[in-house]
Amino acid sequence: AQVVGPREQPSGRNLGAVYSRSRNAVRYLVVFEADPLGARAIALLRNLKARTPALLARSDLAGARVSVAGDTALSEETVRRVNDDLGRISLAVLAVVLLILGVFLRAIVAPLFLVAASVVALAAALGLTTYVFQDLLGYGELTFYVPFAAAVLLVSLGSDYNIFAVGHIWQLASRLPLRQARPDHAGGS
Repeated sequence: AQVVGPREQPSGRNLGAVYSRSRNAVRYLVVFEADPLGARAIALLRNLKARTPALLARSDLAGARVSVAGDTALSEETVRRVNDDLGRISLAVLAVVLLILGVFLRAIVAPLFLVAASVVALAAALGLTTYVFQDLLGYGELTFYVPFAAAVLLVSLGSDYNIFAVGHIWQLASRLPLRQARPDHAGGS
């Protein structure tokens, strides 16, 4: 939307807002047309950061450096780090849940199905949340930590439910045929 730099500095007055007091650095204020904390502004900032080295090389300013600061830069870094960590954390959580279910159920195949069901339920919940908030309610985007929070809650609740429900079925299966080992057949017909 706007760039404020040395050209906009009031002539003859060094306020320290654009030029540094020592005059060896210049600050440009870049104002995006998008919400400064939103996904569009973050994408614009990433594009600007990617193009900056080539622009600097063409400027004939030998030894010049560029750094980026501000709310959008902080948001971009936070989102980038969360996304980088998301893969590692997701795999660790799934491995721990799989291990706990395997130990508790003393089985290999059933925990795989239960973890797969939890992942499918999480994907469905995130898809439905995105559809409701973006398409039905008209919000532009979800906050970046919503998938994290949803994953933590849904995987933990789903794991607890899996342990209790399947554990109960496993107990019934010890004295009934597996097809009859359902809570509604607990009386053992």
